[in-house]
Parts: sequence; structure tokens; C-alpha cells
Amino acid sequence: MKKVILKWYRDMLGQKVRYEQELAIHPFNNGKIIVNYPGADGDIHGYNRKYVTLANYIVESGLGAVVRSGNPYVGPWDRSLREMLTYVLTHSKEICGTKKPEIYLMGFSAGAGSISTLAWEYPEITKILLMAPAIGVGEEAVAKGLKQYTGEVYIVIGDSDEVVKPNAGEIFFNFCDVASRKELFVIEDCDHQFRMEKNGRIMSQAPFYAFLDEKPTFPDINGGIFLYE
Repeated sequence: MKKVILKWYRDMLGQKVRYEQELAIHPFNNGKIIVNYPGADGDIHGYNRKYVTLANYIVESGLGAVVRSGNPYVGPWDRSLREMLTYVLTHSKEICGTKKPEIYLMGFSAGAGSISTLAWEYPEITKILLMAPAIGVGEEAVAKGLKQYTGEVYIVIGDSDEVVKPNAGEIFFNFCDVASRKELFVIEDCDHQFRMEKNGRIMSQAPFYAFLDEKPTFPDINGGIFLYE
């Protein structure tokens, strides 16, 4: 795993303020890069280091390289994700072994909402996984983005999600007018954070179902790996 610090500027009250964004690079040479983008103010490692565990699992299983970042709000809402994608596209050769990568985006909560708004702009992004997607970035922006995205869309949400509510999954699903494939999974006895071992296992399975061409059984409460209680 390699750590990278991106340095860029944003305007704030008429002044340019420098911002530093940490990336964690888990390389794997199969031409595929999975970008993991957490929820609002989400830590790069995740609760109980769940994103680290998940990234290692993805790489060790041969699914693809992984690039992780935190998601602090620095405004505008999509800036840090765009900076992350610029780095991934520029350095794809060292990350996954090719200058023409296939990129999959995996987002949680507000991170999933952000992904929804801009995935259509990048032809390299062929599949997106939206976990407990939040529409806080703006329904109009989400609708505009998803209605133009032609890749594959997979949405996973808990039936007890207390933050975005279970119907958020259906809202996002219905915006996907031109997606080549779209699927929505509502997980029983699952809250916004996918707490309990079975839900953590389902969370760890989700990128394999979304990003593999030959789909494994999903959801499987006995599959995946242990993330947290």
C-alpha cells in the first residue's frame, strides 16, 4: 500500500486556500481500478478500519486495484472526488498496469450521492456501486447525473436505514434511465452503517457482485469477510 498526498487550491471568500488530500493506493495489475469514496466527513480508513480490510480483500481476491480517500467537506461537494479521479487516470499505469484502465466507483452515503452526479462524465467508469446512497448533494444534481450514465449501476441499502431511509434506494434506481444494467438490493435488518456481522459480510460481498461479470450469490449472510460487529 502506498500513501499519496494531493495538493490543490480552492477559493474561499475571495482567497485561494491550499488543501491536502490523502490517498491510499493498493496496486494490482489487471487493468481495473476500484475507487472507494466514503460518506460526508468520512475517514479514509473507515470505522474499525473497514475500508482497509475491504481493500486488502479486494486486491488479494484479484478483483482489481483499490484507491481510497477520505471525504471531508471542503466545497464544492465534488472537488475532492474529481481530484482523486484525475490522479487515478494520470497514474493508472502504476496503479493497475495500463494507461487505459476500466474504473469502478464504490461510494457510501454522501459519497455514493457524489458518485451519482459525475460518473457519466468519465467514459472509463463502467460500473458504480452505491451503498446507502444519500441525496444530500442535491436531488437535481443526482437526477441529472444518473439519467446520463450508461454504465452498470448497483444499489444496496438497509431496510432499517435511519439516515437516508430505505426508499432512497428506489429514488436513485428510478433515475437510472439509460443504464446498461441496474439492480437494487434492500437488506433485511440492516441500518445505515451496515452494523452486525452479517451486514458487514454483505458489505464486503457487494463490490464482487457489482464488478464481476460472472456474478456470485448475493446477498449471502455466510459469505464475504468479517468487517465489524
